[in-house]
Amino acid sequence: MATDSGEPRGRLRVSALGLFNRVIAGPVLSRFVKAYPGIDLELKSTWSAPDATKFDVDLMFNTKPLEDKSFVNEPLSLTQRDFYASRDYLARRGVPDSITELADHDLVVLNYTDFKDGDWLWQDGEQQKTLQVKSNLMLDEAEAALQMTLLGHGICWLPDFCCEKYLESGEMVRLFEGRHATPGPLWAIYPRTPFENQRLRLFIEMARDSQLLGKPAPAQI
Repeated sequence: MATDSGEPRGRLRVSALGLFNRVIAGPVLSRFVKAYPGIDLELKSTWSAPDATKFDVDLMFNTKPLEDKSFVNEPLSLTQRDFYASRDYLARRGVPDSITELADHDLVVLNYTDFKDGDWLWQDGEQQKTLQVKSNLMLDEAEAALQMTLLGHGICWLPDFCCEKYLESGEMVRLFEGRHATPGPLWAIYPRTPFENQRLRLFIEMARDSQLLGKPAPAQI
């Protein structure tokens, strides 16, 4: 819906994983509400994979696509993930020199976004390899995994965008000199309709252009 002057109006309900919301909530939301004061924006956090039977928003950002043909899964950005640990943990346990040495370390496993149960997908030059890991601390929420890593409970495979400020402050260290950074897509998910939702499109493009969640993803993944 738009006013006679062409300005978009109406309500837009957006949901994202909690960690993404923390990044989006500042710059993107501020720009959006200033640019489109006629849109009533609702932002909520989710902690799980998308579910078609519980989809109660106009737009969802998630690391998992929704396998339902009544929804569109649009690649939004490619978020780099890498191995991180706190300086406190590394001072106690030492710095691993290779991926294989992770077997001798405490690990904080972010199970929800792993590609297979308990596996980490990592980059070795041009090849992607799978590292099977075991841990007594497996979490399904990225914010909790980040906090446990900061508190020194082990090494975790986390999105770069959520670790940057802790790298700058010296609280965290990126391991292996970033040699094994692995990109993963973030999806913009919304119901398939005959007509495009202008409010939804404006928000997607602003989030993509900000590059806060990674570089824009190609149209096809």
